[in-house]
Amino acid sequence: MKKILFLITLLVVSHSAYAESYTEVNNLKVKSVFAGYEEGWAFFELESTVVNPNGCVSGQNKIMGIDPERSDVDQVLSVLLYAHSSGRTIGIQIYNESCVYDHPVIRRVRVF
Repeated sequence: MKKILFLITLLVVSHSAYAESYTEVNNLKVKSVFAGYEEGWAFFELESTVVNPNGCVSGQNKIMGIDPERSDVDQVLSVLLYAHSSGRTIGIQIYNESCVYDHPVIRRVRVF
């Protein structure tokens, strides 16, 4: 029984160690949205720069990527287009260890 508990604990701890961390940034305005890439990726541009936690070098820290393997791109695009058309601000979570085509990758988005 102790061995089973040890293995379960080890599995949970090791999984948590591989979970990628993220940085949250709020009060941002969407300037433009880019979609239609063959790989399913989408990108969007912010009106202001954000702190780039992972050192991605493209887009002057204004263009963010949406990874179709980590996020539902259609849902994220809907939220971004709503925020853009209504002039509302958004909050994003940026993965700390990921870049796509040298742009930061977002984890989540929300509208305020």
